[in-house]
Amino acid sequence: LADSARQSGFDILGSYFDATLAADIRKQRGGARAVICRHTLEHVPNIAGFTKAIADGLAAGGVALIEVPDADWLVTHLFAHEIWDEHISYFRPRSLAALLGSSGLTPVRLERMRLRDTRNLVSWSVPASASKVAPCPVEDEAGFAELEGFQARWDAFAERLRTIVLASPKPVIAIGAAHNQLNFLNFTGLAGAVDMLIDDDTTKAGNF
Repeated sequence: LADSARQSGFDILGSYFDATLAADIRKQRGGARAVICRHTLEHVPNIAGFTKAIADGLAAGGVALIEVPDADWLVTHLFAHEIWDEHISYFRPRSLAALLGSSGLTPVRLERMRLRDTRNLVSWSVPASASKVAPCPVEDEAGFAELEGFQARWDAFAERLRTIVLASPKPVIAIGAAHNQLNFLNFTGLAGAVDMLIDDDTTKAGNF
């Protein structure tokens, strides 16, 4: 992707984004008018350092757009299959706002936005030092009881589903071999009960 972007004329920096790189960019080009970080923060080991670097890299009138999966949606709608192994962190509105606030950013807008069958958190933040706007109010959707009961609810659902599938006539066919489909089969314990997957991506053939 980086090579393709370079061929299209974009300037690509092949380095980990941290305070040092943010300072270098600011020194060479000035503060950024906008920083866009979509579906990256949940993969980052040092999230506090990463968001601090975003704050450091912004111009006084700049804005940061940060989008992450909404953990409240996963809990309330029992979407265990949307929990990816490569995600280090998950965020709810209050935890995302707290992280940004502790990093020198003021979240001025935070929305829950649907995307296909899941939902994301999208926040717009400005540098705290330049902000005269109060932080936007944020509330979590799921309570602690729902968080605590998530595993038990998933286990009960998976057991009911296994009972139905294992009693069904063969073959058992799963349509689609996307990441969330594979998670679903593994997390429900149905992987061994599926005879084949059908997917229109030929590069997946033979890899089940």
